[in-house]
Amino acid sequence: LCHLNGWSDLYPVDNVERRARIDEYLFWHQENTRMITAGFFRPLLQSSFKKITDWDPYDLATHRKVAMNALQHIEQHRLARQKYIVDDALSIA
Repeated sequence: LCHLNGWSDLYPVDNVERRARIDEYLFWHQENTRMITAGFFRPLLQSSFKKITDWDPYDLATHRKVAMNALQHIEQHRLARQKYIVDDALSIA
């Protein structure tokens, strides 16, 4: 969408290195930060029709561990060094 709409301030056209860092985070995000939903929010949202005994405790613990590790990584390795996820400028990451 950024490329299609010319939003080069959020996803640069001419800065390949910055675009690669944005892409790197977006791909990492797919597997890691989505576990926040699977580990914490989905059980709460589905509690009206799904009992806690219906959840696999191993899966739930795994999702929560991945989610917490992802949040820790973002805070300690990304936001500790710069203002935003990729650098000090706003992007789609």
